[in-house]
Amino acid sequence: MAVKHHYTSVLEHHHASVAWTLLQDEELGILSALAAAEQQVLQATLFQCLLATDHARHNALLAQLPQLAKTDTLDQLPTRSGQRQLVLACLLHSADLCEAFKPDAVAIPWMKRLHNELNDQAQLEAALGLAPLPLPRGAAAQDVHAWLRRGLVNKVARPWFDNLALVFPNLRPLVQLLHDVKEE
Repeated sequence: MAVKHHYTSVLEHHHASVAWTLLQDEELGILSALAAAEQQVLQATLFQCLLATDHARHNALLAQLPQLAKTDTLDQLPTRSGQRQLVLACLLHSADLCEAFKPDAVAIPWMKRLHNELNDQAQLEAALGLAPLPLPRGAAAQDVHAWLRRGLVNKVARPWFDNLALVFPNLRPLVQLLHDVKEE
């Protein structure tokens, strides 16, 4: 599968491909009411949105949020420029980052699973001769999980949602919740 997708956003490409295959199923008839041109727009939107869930694309998306904030309303976004697709991609990426809003009692167990996955990935990378992901070493598990949680909130979610609130001002009260998480 990685070779098929040129080792880029492998899981996300797979999800988009499977979703598009299901949408095309003639027995289901999901796309039957759409003209060919509309199907192409839907396919492009689907792929762009699902590829936006690859966290390797986070900084590129983050850099595009200020241009969206320059429009007075989302209705002003021109469809031909792809900005509507960008808005949808940003919203799906935001849903992917919502873990940061959960209380520690819920988030820390999720962080434990993430930490285990990252450790497995680092071991695989080392076995392949690649530089493994730098994770804190020698710290107690709770410290590592808290470190991951703070990193997600402070370095990823907070900057993302601060910028997203420039596009969607009604999000500001929700974004304040991230600012209430302790910075340690």
